[in-house]
Amino acid sequence: MKFMYGRGYSIEERRQLIPIINKQIVDIICCICHAMKTLYIPFEKSQNENYACLLSTTNSDDDNYESILTLSPQMIDAIKHIWSDEGIQLCYRRRREYRLTDSAKYFLDNISRISGENYMPNDDDILRVRIPTTGIISKDFQFFPYHLQIVDVGGQKRERRKWIHCFDNVTTIIFFASLIEYDQYIADDPSKQNLMEESLALFHIILSSDYFSNASIILFLNKTDLFPERIASKPLRHVYPEFDGNAEAGKSTFLKQMKLIHGQGFKEDEKRRLIPFIYRQILSVVRCICRAMKMLHIRFENERNEEYARVLSSSTYDDAEDSISTLSPRMVEAIRYIWSDEGVKTCYGRRREYRLPDSAKYFLDDIDRISAQNFTPNEDDILRVRIPTTGIVQEDFEFSHVRLRIVDVGGQKTERRKWIHCFDSVTSVIFLASLLEYDQKVDDQLEQNLMEESLGLFRVILKSDYFCNASIILFLNKTDLFPERLAGKPIRYVYPEFDGADNDVQAAREFIKNKYLSLVPKSERYTEKNIYPHFTCSVDSKNIRIVFESVKDTVLAHNLYYWTPY
Repeated sequence: MKFMYGRGYSIEERRQLIPIINKQIVDIICCICHAMKTLYIPFEKSQNENYACLLSTTNSDDDNYESILTLSPQMIDAIKHIWSDEGIQLCYRRRREYRLTDSAKYFLDNISRISGENYMPNDDDILRVRIPTTGIISKDFQFFPYHLQIVDVGGQKRERRKWIHCFDNVTTIIFFASLIEYDQYIADDPSKQNLMEESLALFHIILSSDYFSNASIILFLNKTDLFPERIASKPLRHVYPEFDGNAEAGKSTFLKQMKLIHGQGFKEDEKRRLIPFIYRQILSVVRCICRAMKMLHIRFENERNEEYARVLSSSTYDDAEDSISTLSPRMVEAIRYIWSDEGVKTCYGRRREYRLPDSAKYFLDDIDRISAQNFTPNEDDILRVRIPTTGIVQEDFEFSHVRLRIVDVGGQKTERRKWIHCFDSVTSVIFLASLLEYDQKVDDQLEQNLMEESLGLFRVILKSDYFCNASIILFLNKTDLFPERLAGKPIRYVYPEFDGADNDVQAAREFIKNKYLSLVPKSERYTEKNIYPHFTCSVDSKNIRIVFESVKDTVLAHNLYYWTPY
């Protein structure tokens, strides 16, 4: 704002920032060096340990608490040598495992310019230097035809009491939140609450405060430049499992089945494009099991596999996208040893106690084939690889002289607003729900399982004016996994009203089916708004072919054109 609508920064103001930039650079180096000890990463060159000690000693000087007036030639030399060390670079790549300022690489890459004799901070330097707000700072801007006064306040807990009562006549709140806070934790908080929860708590205070009852709220979700890298290294669902919602019911797998059965299949280049996602899924599965071992207090049978687990947990192996371009020999060896460990097998046997993709065993059992040099995904691989639907995907098929258009949409709560209004002319809805959801929790609502979440969406579909003339095809999916899940947790533990035997798979399936059908308003149960329930296994081509033939016989008579799975 000061650059665009104020007078910018004067030479004197820029000069005053130099000691703070110097201090930030030394802080960054010391932070990385400290993390190397925590992560047991050695320096590539032993002399750099001495350089690290030099900078640490300089940084501990009380006179340098907020700034360093000048970077001496010895300090500059130390910073350059340390930043070029391969051990430091490895530690920087693992920065998600500790707290490091976002501007670290920017300042360290520019150390030669910044340490120059006539250095003057440019606009990029000013934007990146970190000056904590520990008081109330007011700035006036002329934004024709308005005169704006922007007040910057301290966001830290200890600062809020100084300002929150000062703004009973404020007209607008600009609330900044970082998109990457979901993976950042409050260092001194024993509850291990992440910064996003802290930020949400402050946002709630502002929304509830009488001081801001008449103020409009402008919410800025910041750091979009850093978010893709962060989300690639730690998917949002690892912190907020509800992000998956009922998104893993099997919709995309069903669409892939239709493409294999009634479309033109997958071309060689399409198959090759799936390889990085398969690699990523394998790595995610191993990481998930290793995290669960800690949570469930299960030890590795072979202590060597603890080191392999640390190797695979390193963000060194993460690419910028939600994929991994190659599985190195070291990674393959680590995966093999970990998967053969009896402790890991025990943890896998308890997978009902945590969230693990259904395809985990399939991919890990086939690691030798998948890691081979000339690997090309087969149909089973294609059906099992998980690529979350985050937009609207459309496929056309010729089926019994009728052209079908199947539209696959994102099942997550965050995606529904993008599609639910798009289908006011739809003739049929395919609703896929997983039979396993009765035993899967929505993590922020411990009293509610995913089946209740799915039933809620089904109710929305049934009542929506957009689908008032549509027939509903209900696919209750994952029949292959249901018997095992039922044996581990009988359905009466969740729904006491179930009166069948604990091991009666057929009765349990019918119970779940009737939970969905009971949502159909009585006035519509015997009208033209037909509901067609089917039990499916979306990774079984034979099952899908038979089910779809049955659907065709009952529904194509309605001159079906659009098919829309949810």
